[in-house]
Amino acid sequence: VYRYAPSTNGKSAFTYVSFGSRELVELEPETILQDANTFFSLIHADDRPSFQDAVAIAVESLAVWQWEGRLI
Repeated sequence: VYRYAPSTNGKSAFTYVSFGSRELVELEPETILQDANTFFSLIHADDRPSFQDAVAIAVESLAVWQWEGRLI
């Protein structure tokens, strides 16, 4: 569970990350909250465009976010 705030200045941020991040991506919630790039850097380089597209579509349409890709 998370809450994500996209930004127009290029620095997006998570405003809430649950403890499930420990199991899912092996990062403490506080680490992700302090610097969202710690999470984004885990996304495989080839999958980043599809990740960004999926986020943009979910934000624009207020839809449930879904994405499948590789984490490093």
